[in-house]
Amino acid sequence: MYHNEIEPLIAYYDELGLLRRVDVPGARQLNDVTVAPGGRVFASDSASGAIFEIPREGDARELVPSNVIRGSNGLAASPDGKRLYVGHSTGIALI
Repeated sequence: MYHNEIEPLIAYYDELGLLRRVDVPGARQLNDVTVAPGGRVFASDSASGAIFEIPREGDARELVPSNVIRGSNGLAASPDGKRLYVGHSTGIALI
């Protein structure tokens, strides 16, 4: 189960019995969350368009900088975990 607040992102890894809090510096309005195979968490910042990756261990990183994807809202990881689909104000971006 994954839960998201404005900042920080809280990720619950139920299958491991682990609760982990992850700060996402620079995030303004975290909105959508998806989980890729292997447990990587991705979160979109609807205010800036940035996309963040949160690995199972370690710090969050900005995968797509602010203002590159306008109005990011809606994330989906491909079944093989190699691609991330991002819905945005004018279509779908493939990362």
